[in-house]
Formats: sequence, structure tokens, C-alpha cells
Amino acid sequence: MNTRAPTWRVEVVKGDPRRVLADRSADADLVVLGARGDGGFPGMHIGRVALHLMGHSASPVILVR
Repeated sequence: MNTRAPTWRVEVVKGDPRRVLADRSADADLVVLGARGDGGFPGMHIGRVALHLMGHSASPVILVR
């Protein structure tokens, strides 16, 4: 069992969030995203960034509602 406390890194990066987060996921243990941003279509419960990362992230992705 891993008992170490998680570490957080905060950065402000310019660019397409889909590409930036996918690139940064290579160094991450986990990517945590909100369930939906202001994009997408009515009735969708997942935004375009989360949808993109599900197929392009190098680490696991968790969506938080």
C-alpha cells in the first residue's frame, strides 16, 4: 500500500488545453478533470477536453462531477 501524500504541481501554460494536458500527462500519475466545461453540446455530460484525453492521455484520467 502506498502511504505517501500526493504532491500537486500548478502551472499556467498557454495553448490548446487538450494538447497541453495530453503532453503533461506523460509525467503525471493521474489527470483529474471536471466532468464538463463550457464546450460540448446540450445533453452531453463530458466536455471536449475530457473526451480528447480519454484517448490521448499517457496516465489514467478521472472525471469529477
